[in-house]
Amino acid sequence: MIPADATAVHGITNEMVAHQPKFSEIAHKLHEWMDGSDLAGYNSNTFDVPMLCEEFGRCEIKWPSANARLIDVLTIERHINSHKLSATYQRYT
Repeated sequence: MIPADATAVHGITNEMVAHQPKFSEIAHKLHEWMDGSDLAGYNSNTFDVPMLCEEFGRCEIKWPSANARLIDVLTIERHINSHKLSATYQRYT
C-alpha cells in the first residue's frame, strides 16, 4: 500500500503498481542488467544507492559490484561551488 503522502510527491498510485512484479521477482535479472554499469544521479549516494543496496541485500545479492562507478552529481557540485549561504544567495539571485 502506497501512502497518500507519498503518492502526492511522486504521483505513483496503488492502481499503477497493482499488477507489477515485486522487486524480489526481478532482482536477479535487474542485477544482471546493471552489473558492471556506472550509475549517475543527483544525491544518489545518500538515497538511491543505499536503497538499492538494501533491496538487493534482501534478495541475497551483493550490489554494487567492485567494478561499478557511482557518480553523484551533488557531490561534484559541492566540490565546485561554495555552499555558504552568501555564495548560494549570489548564485541564485
